[in-house]
Amino acid sequence: MRIRVLSAVGAVVSIALGLLYATRIEPRWPALRRVVLPIGDLPDALDGLTILHVSDLHARPDLPHVAANVRRVASIADLVCLTGDVGDLAEHADLGVAALQGLRGRLGTFAVLGNHDLYAGIHRFDTGVGDRVRLRLEASGIAVLRNQNARIRVRDHNLFVVGIDDPHTFHDGTPRAYRGVPAEASSVALAHTWEIADAAIQHGAALILAGHTHGGQIRLPTRDALVANNHRRPLRVGGVFRYRDRWVHISPGIGQSISLRFWVRPGASLIVLRRQRDDGAV
Repeated sequence: MRIRVLSAVGAVVSIALGLLYATRIEPRWPALRRVVLPIGDLPDALDGLTILHVSDLHARPDLPHVAANVRRVASIADLVCLTGDVGDLAEHADLGVAALQGLRGRLGTFAVLGNHDLYAGIHRFDTGVGDRVRLRLEASGIAVLRNQNARIRVRDHNLFVVGIDDPHTFHDGTPRAYRGVPAEASSVALAHTWEIADAAIQHGAALILAGHTHGGQIRLPTRDALVANNHRRPLRVGGVFRYRDRWVHISPGIGQSISLRFWVRPGASLIVLRRQRDDGAV
């Protein structure tokens, strides 16, 4: 009997400690991950280009740790790319913008909107709401691409950053986003969710950056997360993977609507593009 009681007490204590860790420690423990991506046809001018990928702040007044999370992953990069959900609600976008003040890329800082940036209440999503968020971001020096693209000159080479509007709420228009981008051009596609990968690859994207999943927020050490919250489950709920001979990176996010994470630390990724030689080396 005593052994059973001790076992029960131990189980209760373990559960309590696990909940404490998952709700109070891991959501406030961001990681900056360095990811090197070898690309076979990468132009020499883009070899070594760095991209800081940040997503899903979900800033709101009762989550002050989000700004601290952003500060902890701040890193010098050529490009900073933000893939949506700046505020947990659109009216919280100012809090997210304030948190992002220290993130600026040497060649530019670009963003796309997520479903929380378009939320108009009762499962309604409105482009006008997104426009207000866009104005707040642009006033702080962040270029917001809503099915648009921007050309960047890197040494003697053109790189296009293509921003595709939120696919989760069906505002995406990949052909329109790629309008004016030459077929042979180098491009990085940004979207809040990964489902645009096929269309972006068809238009020549070498790299797709997305968010929305928060890495699933909860997973076992040897298993992918059970919940992806996408219309179509990605090959990995978070992190980097190959898809149709292209790279896709899904950010774990800086914040989350529900402050609960286990084995999926929040954070950002510093992505380094490297030219892959014929022998496979980088």
